[in-house]
Amino acid sequence: MTTSHFVLIGLITAALALRAMVAFYYRDKQRVLRLLRLVPRLADRKEHYYRPLDGWFAPLPFIWTWLDIVAAVLLASLYSSPLAWLMVVLWSGGRLRMSRLNAGN
Repeated sequence: MTTSHFVLIGLITAALALRAMVAFYYRDKQRVLRLLRLVPRLADRKEHYYRPLDGWFAPLPFIWTWLDIVAAVLLASLYSSPLAWLMVVLWSGGRLRMSRLNAGN
């Protein structure tokens, strides 16, 4: 394996680790349903919509999106074929569009 392969594995691992951190932090979906009054609230507990680390976790989807795009470009450069680059263009365009939709713009 070359250095490019190790960098590619590192990029993919970092993106997956960021996704796992966000999924673990926001794993309590019942809390949001209670706050939106879609399920009954707990009587003795005051809950807030925002959590303490939301400010730190907010940019992570944008970071892992760019890590995915860099990994795709690196992968296409390893297998330099026009079809691989076409797939990178289509896939990364979709990733950027999804990150823009998630940002609310």
